[in-house]
Amino acid sequence: MQNNKKVLILTDDFPPYNNANGICSYRYARAFLNEGYEVHVLCFRHKGEVKEQKEGLFYIHRWRPRFFFLLKNYGIRNANTLKGSLCYKLAIWLHRFKGIIFLPLYPLESPLAAWRFCRKAGEIISKYKIPNVIAGFMPAESASAAIYVKRRYKVKVIFVCWDTFTNTDKARKYPFIYNIGLKWEHKIFASVDVIAQLKANIQHYNNCIFDQYRKKFCEIDIPFPEQRKLENEKKILSMNKINFMYMGGLSVKNNNLHVLLKIIDGIDENYIIHFFTRGDAESYLRERATENKKIVCHGQVPLDILNKAQDETDVFITLGPVIETEVNIPSKIFECMGTGKMWIHIYKYDHDVSLPYIKLYPLGLEINANDPLEVNIKKIENFVKSHKKCIVAKDELARLFPEASDSVLVKEVERII
Repeated sequence: MQNNKKVLILTDDFPPYNNANGICSYRYARAFLNEGYEVHVLCFRHKGEVKEQKEGLFYIHRWRPRFFFLLKNYGIRNANTLKGSLCYKLAIWLHRFKGIIFLPLYPLESPLAAWRFCRKAGEIISKYKIPNVIAGFMPAESASAAIYVKRRYKVKVIFVCWDTFTNTDKARKYPFIYNIGLKWEHKIFASVDVIAQLKANIQHYNNCIFDQYRKKFCEIDIPFPEQRKLENEKKILSMNKINFMYMGGLSVKNNNLHVLLKIIDGIDENYIIHFFTRGDAESYLRERATENKKIVCHGQVPLDILNKAQDETDVFITLGPVIETEVNIPSKIFECMGTGKMWIHIYKYDHDVSLPYIKLYPLGLEINANDPLEVNIKKIENFVKSHKKCIVAKDELARLFPEASDSVLVKEVERII
């Protein structure tokens, strides 16, 4: 058993860069470390980062990603400059163009990059004699590496389905995309040892075409953040105000965003909202912030600063999806619930995937974007006043959402080794 207590996690970004995959991977890495595992992470390398980093039993191996990610990340880091904006738009155009060129290989957009990622994963497995690998659908390089390492090395592969190839809006619209994605899923599911499915996708994968893999399935949710010690440092958010916080990607096409901004315009002056965002809404929000001092834009920040802001905020805000058929569960809702603080979700569609969670969460408030503005403002003000300084205890969260424990994946690894 002791020789088997090594694990390699494959992801794209990793803290201090804070996309959903990276944050979830980080939490699982900490969970394995707490159980005495030697943990290796293969992730994308950003400008200024070292290729290899070691701290005790924690190894981070950084790999140079394909050009699209380099261009996109530069655009995100420099979102307030013309050059940054142009780079981000060019990255999106390049993403779409290569998607068309390599459509038969969907979801791969760069076979060469996928091969480099697979080889790097193999080198790490060989060098450190790692018997356990955790991979996922995104990035696509990770999905291809799951098949590669299982065939080439004596490893156990746990495939975590934070995303999906077949249960997406694009796959539902285009049968060709669905069929290619289904072939990939069959290849992956046939190869790996454990398939960790998000609760939000369980109904989709209950289809009889996946029956042959049913014994490999286990049910998970996105892991809650770990408890942090509050430090007496300089405050990030506003003193003597009720701080709302939105974090994560955001599109100006999201109607719920515009409903939120109308609410902020009309709500009491004692409220202020902080946006920690990336995406095409960033420049729009900064323009609005010049008109309304209750709006503060921070952009995308390192994970330690984001964590500190979460510790200081009073109320978390999340927004429903742009399209009615969206089924991917946003990881940010687990960030909100994991703090035990108030959470307000603004939605337009009755089938919003976040609604089952907020209905169960003791400090949650649902705001229907179709209701009158004055009604929604009053509901929010009454909710905040009634629940000020209330916190949902950690043991209550664990009881309500047991699949969101980061130990679920550790137990699955323990089971198969």
